[in-house]
Amino acid sequence: MRTKWYLLGCGTSIVLLLLLIIFGISGLVKASTSVVPKVQMNSALVISLDKYVPEYSDLTDAHFNLIPLSASDIIEKINTAAKDPKIKCIILKPNNFMSGYASLNEIMIALEEFKESGKKIYAYLNFSGQKDFVISTVADEVYLNPSASAGIFVSGIGSNMIFYKDLFDKIGVEYKVIRAGKFKSAGETFTRSGMSKEFRANLMELYGSIYNQLCTDLARNKDVEPDFVRSIFEKRKNLFIAQDEALNLKMVDDLIQESEFYKKIGIDEKHTISIVKYSAVHEKPAAQKIAIVYAMGEINSVSASFANMSISEKKMKAVLDKVKDDKSIKAVVLRVNSPGGSALESDKINYHIEELKKVKPVVVSMGDMAASGGYYISANANYIYADPYTITGSIGVISMLPDFSKLGGKIGLKSESAGYGKYISILDMWNPLNNDLLDSFQDMTDRTYYEFLSVVARGRNIDVDKVDDIAQGKVWSAPDAKRIGLIDEVGTIKDAVAKAAELVNLTEYSVAKYPEKRNLVNVVLEEKFDIQTTVKYLTGKYSIEFIPNQIQEMAEQNLLDPVQMILPFTIDN
Repeated sequence: MRTKWYLLGCGTSIVLLLLLIIFGISGLVKASTSVVPKVQMNSALVISLDKYVPEYSDLTDAHFNLIPLSASDIIEKINTAAKDPKIKCIILKPNNFMSGYASLNEIMIALEEFKESGKKIYAYLNFSGQKDFVISTVADEVYLNPSASAGIFVSGIGSNMIFYKDLFDKIGVEYKVIRAGKFKSAGETFTRSGMSKEFRANLMELYGSIYNQLCTDLARNKDVEPDFVRSIFEKRKNLFIAQDEALNLKMVDDLIQESEFYKKIGIDEKHTISIVKYSAVHEKPAAQKIAIVYAMGEINSVSASFANMSISEKKMKAVLDKVKDDKSIKAVVLRVNSPGGSALESDKINYHIEELKKVKPVVVSMGDMAASGGYYISANANYIYADPYTITGSIGVISMLPDFSKLGGKIGLKSESAGYGKYISILDMWNPLNNDLLDSFQDMTDRTYYEFLSVVARGRNIDVDKVDDIAQGKVWSAPDAKRIGLIDEVGTIKDAVAKAAELVNLTEYSVAKYPEKRNLVNVVLEEKFDIQTTVKYLTGKYSIEFIPNQIQEMAEQNLLDPVQMILPFTIDN
């Protein structure tokens, strides 16, 4: 007993010490950064993109500059710079820039609008990945380091998927995947050694559409033909595009060392300011507002640590109730960027959106993906926009049930149940799954799929049978989604805001973003604090990896919430 209380006391002391350290550091950082850096005349705003950029973050960098800027933050600062007489130009320095294509597209549109102010954009590349190069194409002039170890790498549009069946066969783990929708492929990575031909065909169709969009956009930006861009992706000899080749292909304008680059464009390095230190100017809020509510990440009921983006009913209800009750907010744009997740959680979130819609119009703006459960929560909006690079659809349902019985046999582990009731051993993963159980899950999966079809049919005003024809778990690009009626228009978040204002006849309004900003101290006090995750996140080393000992946790979660509406892939390139 003494040991127990001693350990509890030590644990509590450590937590309190950590909180004191965080509060202390945060106070010091706040004090040291409270003075806004002075921007000199004829300054260049330097946008260094060297890490993952989320679309939106409710974490403010007021206390810790280690927290990365979101695409939303970057766009606000670009918009301010366009009107700032002290900002002469923008310098883009992408280096291993990572984001979704829809987020990237929004930043590029803001940069294009910046150029409309008469100011120039310059880009400097060292070793450029695909998204580094893509964003550089918006610049008036692009320069590349002349070193032999510099260069450009572009690969195209596609993704890689890891299939676990052969591993599971070796260790004695089996997954029973029950699906509704012949293209619904989320369970294939657990039950197959490779893609089904239906899934591959659907992926190739989707990626073909997005690839064509990318080639068209790059061709426009570089003033070449789309076929010329395709030839770079498909016919070049070498993996890495060396300096002279990049120059000959008009991918860059000149080869120059970075210190010479500043002289070339007429900028003194002392007259530069990092976008991290540059402050966006927010206009005084108008009496009437349009709210943008960001719904990002996988849909589930589990409270994630702050480093993990997720959408839960609890989180969404709090935000939606707030915008519903705020009388100054006249309409809502729901920005959905989600591969889906829990079917039950998706339906509960959809209920709150429908309740909000009774009071105020809701316009959906789809980001990188609004698929499966992400589409479910979008379907009943008054109007739906999808970015040209959005992946959507995937109207289908799966249930996944783990079976560890063969593993138990291999390692000598046996499980027995005692009690009353037909399904008393439902949570027992160590005995084979019986047919009655599988039939029950098939029935629930089919009913959930029909509910999904009904939600889409009602929201999009399409006959249920027609929805079934275009559903079946199939994924769609934005242009194809418009053609079949899953969305109304291909457009940006700015278009969605304008539509929301139009629906309520607003000509003068301001935009309010939700969830509202919080600093790191608020997060520590309000949410689960995982010091290991926090350190990895703040140092840019946070990643989600598949580790064999996570199989049990994943299996238990599947049993607790087995019916899923989720997309099994993202675009890797």
